[in-house]
Amino acid sequence: MRAVSVSWRYGIPSIRIHMLNSKHNDNALQGRTILRRFSSLHQKLPTQMRAVVLPSPGSVEQLILRDDVPVKKPAGEEVCIQVDACAVSYRDILDRQGAFPFIMPNAIIGHEIAGTVVAGGSESSQFKPGTRVVSLHWAQDEAWPSPLTRKGSVSTMLGLATPGGYAEYCTVHQSAFVEVPEGWTSIDASPVMSTFGTIWQGAKIRGRLQAGETVVVTGATGGVGASSVLIAKKLGCKVIAVSTSRQKKEFLESLEPDDIIFTSSESPDFHKQVQKQGGAEMVIECTGGPTFSSSIRSLRPEGRLVLVGNVSNAQAPLPLGLCILNSLQVIGSDSIHADSLRELFKFMGSTLRPNIQKVLSLDNVKEAHRMLESKQVCGRVVLQVSEDTWQ
Repeated sequence: MRAVSVSWRYGIPSIRIHMLNSKHNDNALQGRTILRRFSSLHQKLPTQMRAVVLPSPGSVEQLILRDDVPVKKPAGEEVCIQVDACAVSYRDILDRQGAFPFIMPNAIIGHEIAGTVVAGGSESSQFKPGTRVVSLHWAQDEAWPSPLTRKGSVSTMLGLATPGGYAEYCTVHQSAFVEVPEGWTSIDASPVMSTFGTIWQGAKIRGRLQAGETVVVTGATGGVGASSVLIAKKLGCKVIAVSTSRQKKEFLESLEPDDIIFTSSESPDFHKQVQKQGGAEMVIECTGGPTFSSSIRSLRPEGRLVLVGNVSNAQAPLPLGLCILNSLQVIGSDSIHADSLRELFKFMGSTLRPNIQKVLSLDNVKEAHRMLESKQVCGRVVLQVSEDTWQ
């Protein structure tokens, strides 16, 4: 004899079939409970949602919170996720300012997303409803290692060419997401791809960073920079952290680099101090134009400069003679492959986590942008879009 009960989680019906033991009182449900979740039964999506819309690039005042933005229903291989959290990065500032000419009108920016799958298109099979995921920069089935390698694939770039995470729901191709293991909150998980992930792909996989090497990290108080210090230390490297923010000394010291160099933002020349220590096998360049010249002069012969950021969207002169004579490599790297992100989650285990300075609501998105622009942030600011159901 069996009894059936229906419960709801993440808006998805789950049917529990209770096997009754006839040897016991019929009023007591005994035996093993079988949980059957039907992936074909999706949450009935709302027609509208709250979202921060950017009508056109400009100042922080261009960010407009609306509650009547249409929710896109997933089609084909797309999935729709309920956004639990979205981290705010400096690329969001550049996106808002119009640094990328292909940004869509009325854009919903935000590309560091953690959420829960609530619905899928007729051909989606990668995730079941209820799966906890984080975003990649774009849909990797469309193109890898760059969204520019195939015509049309740039259309899946979250926050630029397709709506991103400053919204209650996000719908895009399923290959733009990776499942998150147990033990993570959505707040901690949201920035992992862009911070630790970018460095893992650039420095560890492409740059072949090894234990015992000396590594210089520029912009070391930012989300990517702080993650660079933590990863390099865990890999057994000597780390020299570079920053222009003396007021953030205590935060830098908490990351436990082997040395800290404070430099001027007008004329950074930290390479002189680095070369006094014998130079570096690798520089992880998180700020780009402002520090590039001193970074490449910090390298030992056969050194590698891993370029992962350019906060001013500037061009930088490349000293060709120095690169040739010292056999230097400049390695550009963006995002992380889905398989590598799964590997990274294992590496991080239960102890290594992003530095989250502040958690704000979607209503306070302008405050988050102002904090980043005024260099008040150590690590990441995260927008909590929905109630965190991960724990």
